[in-house]
Amino acid sequence: AVLTSGRLILHLRNHTIMAIDAMTGKIFWSYQRSVTFSSTLQRVSKVLPYDNSLIVGFADGYIASLSLEEGILNWEQRISSGVKFVDVDVEPIYFNGKIVAGSAAGQMKFLDPKNGFVIKSVDIVQSHKPVIDNDELIVGTVFGEITKVGKEGNIIDRKKLSDVGISGITKWKDRYVVTTMGEKVYFLNKDFSPYAEFNLGHDQSAIFGDVAVSNEGHIVFYSSRNRLYTIK
Repeated sequence: AVLTSGRLILHLRNHTIMAIDAMTGKIFWSYQRSVTFSSTLQRVSKVLPYDNSLIVGFADGYIASLSLEEGILNWEQRISSGVKFVDVDVEPIYFNGKIVAGSAAGQMKFLDPKNGFVIKSVDIVQSHKPVIDNDELIVGTVFGEITKVGKEGNIIDRKKLSDVGISGITKWKDRYVVTTMGEKVYFLNKDFSPYAEFNLGHDQSAIFGDVAVSNEGHIVFYSSRNRLYTIK
């Protein structure tokens, strides 16, 4: 759920976007997306408020803009090039005047937020929401790479870390914490050089959720084997 302009925006698993009054629970509008059930993972992305609209990815491979006031479709753009598992489930972000979005079945896209036109396709199959660090994006791929992307969509640096996908990147103490869909957590310097590694202790372990950073500088994450870790 996302709170914006006094409205709580929900993206439901049945491909419906709902806007409700955050104080009273009154439903202002709902938008139903028709999605086939044979070729997707039926996953949903978090909604990105932008200006007077909402940017959201759908399980049919499209990213779309809805008006915040009425839920009317402003534009839609297909960004997934596959035929199966085309879900646009990575949370879109606003970066350097553009919408950045991606799917596990297509390249990362830089889109014009006003009309959805693809400005740039970047040779990255992103696996999580990118991290904005100054004027650059730090983003992991489904192929276990960590990449640095400039504000015009140019790839500045790329490093192979793992044989499994990157599940998330978090800034921590002037470094990056990189979680994967495997048992290792990587700690990297800003130039992607290794600083440390942490092994979750089981080859079936993974980190799928976000890494939290406390005010004291501790990091906290939860593994797929129901273990909570705190590192300082």
